[in-house]
Amino acid sequence: MLEQAQVELKVGNSAKAIKLLIMAREINSWHDDIKDLYLLATKHYIDATKSISNCNLVNERLNFLNLIAPDILTDGKL
Repeated sequence: MLEQAQVELKVGNSAKAIKLLIMAREINSWHDDIKDLYLLATKHYIDATKSISNCNLVNERLNFLNLIAPDILTDGKL
């Protein structure tokens, strides 16, 4: 799953990469490469969301982020 998530991130599909990495984290929560790629994919997703001007799409993306990583929206690290 890690390799597939890397490919998805390279082709610009950070949402799918995040979903794959969530599944991978359930299996190998200790794996640092999965954790690192998850943070990178989330950062890409946030950056892409910031560039969107359509409010409905932004709200959908923020709701997705809130489901997968609520702390990342408020911790200010990304």
